[in-house]
Amino acid sequence: MHRPLRRVLTLAALILAVTSARAALQTQNIVGGLTPTDLVNAILGSGVAISNVSLRGCETGLGTFTGGTGIIDLESGLVMSSGNIASAVGPNQFTGISTTCEGEGDSDLNALVSPLGTFDSAVLEFDFVPTGSTVAFQYVFASEEYNEFVNVQYNDVFAFFVNGENFALLPGTSNAVAVNNVNLDTNALLYHDNDLQPGPRDTEADGLTQVLSFTAPVNAGQTNHIKLAIADTSDNAYDSWIFVGASSLSSTTADVAIEEKGKAIVLNVDIGETGKGLGFIEGAGFALLPTGSAAIVSAGVITNPPGLSVVTKKPDKQRKFNKKGRAKLRLKLNPSGKQLLKQQGELPALVIVNVTDKDGKSVNFQKLVKFRR
Repeated sequence: MHRPLRRVLTLAALILAVTSARAALQTQNIVGGLTPTDLVNAILGSGVAISNVSLRGCETGLGTFTGGTGIIDLESGLVMSSGNIASAVGPNQFTGISTTCEGEGDSDLNALVSPLGTFDSAVLEFDFVPTGSTVAFQYVFASEEYNEFVNVQYNDVFAFFVNGENFALLPGTSNAVAVNNVNLDTNALLYHDNDLQPGPRDTEADGLTQVLSFTAPVNAGQTNHIKLAIADTSDNAYDSWIFVGASSLSSTTADVAIEEKGKAIVLNVDIGETGKGLGFIEGAGFALLPTGSAAIVSAGVITNPPGLSVVTKKPDKQRKFNKKGRAKLRLKLNPSGKQLLKQQGELPALVIVNVTDKDGKSVNFQKLVKFRR
């Protein structure tokens, strides 16, 4: 079954639009000479050695990007699309962008959306040996399916399979990141609405997520496999994109627990080593305020996600690992957070934890939580 298309940009017009010199976001697909290894190197960070890189799908759907600061909130890295990576370049001029190469779907993605099928898949996969027990990177999902196709069958699907299991999930949950799960009404604190012509962000995407942290358990010191994939679902209309941050693919030995304790959130982190000078942790909670105002964290590594305000005390506080390699930090509500909790009875928030090791390398963890009275 095919949905009716609204105002859709053709591929020829798209190419013309992408050549606009004023666009800040820039993309390069594999037609320009990029190799599969080039794509992985664009996101490769510390503690990960890669091999056996392969890709498949539409040539226009795989490549790299630059100039994303203030647009998708990642400056550069890897970009994949269910259509054309170049169609993400702004401004938002059309209610729908659709590009098809009449490409095949992907069997693993088909299993996630069964009984529906997928089309125009873009897939990048490789083996890797991590030094730590967790692999991580930062990413953004964006789509032209916002906002008119929320809660319908046409949600484009993407996944990050690690050793066969999908970990492209809402932070700290078992729910997939998708148009139906992150939008104006559901998990709105993770969503940026751009569904205007032009939108507030200089991208054609009608909506996109906050920068999200991907983490997955892996076998340290052994060969693991990762597969990044995106595709159209149900039909080949309307493009979606995944942006993965440059140098953010890394591994860590840290074991991070983020626990809800009523009016507080407790962070327990084990760095997996013993001794002195093992590093430190930082943590803060952020929420969507009714006024839409946003307060910037004044110190430390963590800054507020765009559109969100910090609702916990002392966001610049660091807690060092003790000699046993453990650190504990309790996040309590600040006056703004307390007021919201009093008014609402519970306060949904995004907790962000930065773990910095003895070498000064940091990994970002996230979890959706609720403060309760």
